[in-house]
Amino acid sequence: TETTQIVNNVEQLRTLRNQQLKNLFIQAPIAMCILTGPELIVEVANERMLELWGKSSEQMINKPLFEGLADARNQGFEDLLSGVYTTGKRVVLDEIPVKLLRKGKTENVIVKLVYEALREQDGKISALMVLADEITEEVNNRKRIEESEARLRLAVESTKLGTWDFNPITGELNWSYECKKIYDFPEHGVVNFEMFSRQIFPADRAFVEAAIQKSMDPEEGNYDITY
Repeated sequence: TETTQIVNNVEQLRTLRNQQLKNLFIQAPIAMCILTGPELIVEVANERMLELWGKSSEQMINKPLFEGLADARNQGFEDLLSGVYTTGKRVVLDEIPVKLLRKGKTENVIVKLVYEALREQDGKISALMVLADEITEEVNNRKRIEESEARLRLAVESTKLGTWDFNPITGELNWSYECKKIYDFPEHGVVNFEMFSRQIFPADRAFVEAAIQKSMDPEEGNYDITY
């Protein structure tokens, strides 16, 4: 009948749409997976997610998440996922540490995570979509820089040296307390580059200003104002 044909066409379109979505999902540039039912069965996971987990598709697909990913148990993720499945409230986690067994060894990994509930046409939650981005290297690099800067500040403060830092692009100029004392500037006042340049010996001012302009040339890459 005509009604049956319409239903069949709708089912074909739905199947086609689902397949297209899965193809887009698998090719996405970020780690993604879909977990179905309260058991959190891994319905689909793209290659980036499998790499993040350190698991093969055979180990994960069509299995409860924490059966295939047993190394992630008891780190708080079970309750978070269960909460999203129950309430439908999205969860966004930034810089979350997780221990994963990858390539035969336990690694301390840092990730960004988004948990999103997926609903049927009647509004009932039937699955969760998980997006993940490993940021271990970025976070560790940032911490190393912060530690290095902290050590430098401590060294400068202990020697009572005055320091200043000028960003020629933004025009931002930062002075240490000791440097302001040396140049007789108020501790909490704003000191701009024009005020700073007045403190440079007149014979050296053109040299310093030329060096700053040179530092903004992308072809130069570096500069030296030592004299």
